[in-house]
Amino acid sequence: MRLGTSRHRERVERLEITSLVDVVFLLIIFFLTTSSLVELSKANIELSKARGEDGATSETTGLVINIDEDGRYIVESETIGFTDLMRKVDAEVRKSGGPEMVELVIRADRRASLRSVNRLAEGLVDMDVTKWRLATERPPDDRRAAPGIGSAIGPGRGGGR
Repeated sequence: MRLGTSRHRERVERLEITSLVDVVFLLIIFFLTTSSLVELSKANIELSKARGEDGATSETTGLVINIDEDGRYIVESETIGFTDLMRKVDAEVRKSGGPEMVELVIRADRRASLRSVNRLAEGLVDMDVTKWRLATERPPDDRRAAPGIGSAIGPGRGGGR
């Protein structure tokens, strides 16, 4: 009987990476899809140039309202009328838990008439939504290249910025 001479072969398991590759591909597809959805909310408009808030980005918002050069309202790459826009804002207010909790970004073309912006502001105040963000483009002399978002407080509560 040999006690110390038995051969012990260490068993090495093969690492299967097929499932890891599947997960990586799913993550890539997810991030590509969600990044393209963020771009859908932005219409091709020329924003006003202003410094805006530091660190504010439009990705943190619930609803992005674009106003093009002709004063048309565009939400999620769809041109809609004022009444439909107010319905979307109302749905966003209900989803957010109240007018004080809703997060809106208004992206108005710098060549657009202020009539459309003022009409939207009045409609938001009528719905008790008195805080929103106005998207701006950083001026060329500003060293930070990212677009900024300025805060705005609607008329009727504390004035505007």
